[in-house]
Amino acid sequence: MKVRLSESLIRIRVNLDDVSQWQQSGQVDLSIPWIHHHCKIELSFTEAEHWQIPDIGTHIWCIQVPKPVFLEWVNTQQESIEYRNGTLRISIEKDYPCEHRLGEETRNFTRPHETH
Repeated sequence: MKVRLSESLIRIRVNLDDVSQWQQSGQVDLSIPWIHHHCKIELSFTEAEHWQIPDIGTHIWCIQVPKPVFLEWVNTQQESIEYRNGTLRISIEKDYPCEHRLGEETRNFTRPHETH
């Protein structure tokens, strides 16, 4: 999992291994060491109809995606799913290989316009 942060965007890229873990265990996370503690970003499912962003602590960001939204995204050519709340946007995206590494074996998604 890769994460980019800005003042109004949390952009998360997941590869095939991340998605497999998310499907099998119900969650996937990234723990980032930060001086005297870790910050953790966790993706999981919710049975609710809408995304849930519970406030569970300063150092843990939990993002719960409705399972039907996740399944439609992962099983189609759809490249990302998004949550918006005011000025905050959370984007979860399929991670594609860099253009210069297209021939290499990766655990990334195949770009929709490519055929292998």
